[in-house]
Amino acid sequence: MEGIFMSGKTNGIDKRYLKDSKRNNLIEPNGSNENLEFYQTLERLLDASSRTFAFTIAKLPKNLATWIGAAYLGARIIDEIEDSRLAQADKGYLMGRVPIVLRGSAKDETASLEKMLEGIGKEKEEGYKDLLKNIGFVHSALSRFPAEVQEIIRRGYEEMSRGLSNPGIQSIATLRDHCKYCHYAAGTVGYMVTELTKEAGYFTDEQVKILMPNPSDWSLGVNPAHDFGVALQLINDIRDLHKDVKEEIYRWPSDLLDAEGLTYDKLVTTGRDDKEELEKANRILKTQLDDAKPYITQAVKWIDELPYEPHGLRQCWGDALAMSAATWRVINTPEFFYDEDKRKIKTEEVFVIDAIMQRLADDKTSVL
Repeated sequence: MEGIFMSGKTNGIDKRYLKDSKRNNLIEPNGSNENLEFYQTLERLLDASSRTFAFTIAKLPKNLATWIGAAYLGARIIDEIEDSRLAQADKGYLMGRVPIVLRGSAKDETASLEKMLEGIGKEKEEGYKDLLKNIGFVHSALSRFPAEVQEIIRRGYEEMSRGLSNPGIQSIATLRDHCKYCHYAAGTVGYMVTELTKEAGYFTDEQVKILMPNPSDWSLGVNPAHDFGVALQLINDIRDLHKDVKEEIYRWPSDLLDAEGLTYDKLVTTGRDDKEELEKANRILKTQLDDAKPYITQAVKWIDELPYEPHGLRQCWGDALAMSAATWRVINTPEFFYDEDKRKIKTEEVFVIDAIMQRLADDKTSVL
């Protein structure tokens, strides 16, 4: 994983894999009209919320893709409230309402929450506005699932909203603070995905004990399921510096900036010719990337417990982690601060990554 994607050595891929590397479709061609409408709405909301996640999740077996897709939408609603400009007390109240409403409330309560979120929807991009207007759909989607699946998702939402509504978790001064934040934002999701995968029959009880032996211990290397989620979140937060600061969201640890005598505004306005500031900014960037790298290594252990069949399992989550590792590589440069092209991987590389993961699954080869 590190050797290929963090170094950028992705050449020499069999062209047939690139040709076949494309997004699957959740919609059942011969399904009922009711199912057709359901899957069309699910796909639309996933596309609107995260095109990358929509691309990868559709590779999963159908039942698991549906469970995780709908669960993701609920988690995204909590995330959108957290990232809003509301007062912290209002954020906390609304985030706390989401698990309550989505776990089986009456339709009028769902409509009431949609109404409450109209205000923050106005400040969001169109895709997120669409999601916040469709809480009723997410509620109805979750209600279709088996009781144990609903319970797994509910626990994840409650842990996430409980942590993210805490002002102390939102205040990120140190690298440790950032990892604690990432536990609630994504480590909880790592646990949720692991439990749902087991419920779908693709992990055994013994594997779950390996992947999350002690969920209350958030230390690196203890729970690969946790480290998988944290790895993705850490890289996303580092990558999103410019967008986040514009929205008054601060996820880069403030102590690192203070040590270099920089502010968030200075970080996002540092130019090519600001040699001294650029050197300082790059030290802050590299400190965070060095901190994130071991989480990627631990996350590979989670991927390697997945069965080879159906290979969509490894392709989905292998894609997600490899894209994160490739992003680590792309943003690991001073150019990140002044060149927008150095803040994300190119579409062409996404398909190369997908082709590699398909080949590894076909060949039953470890990603290690």
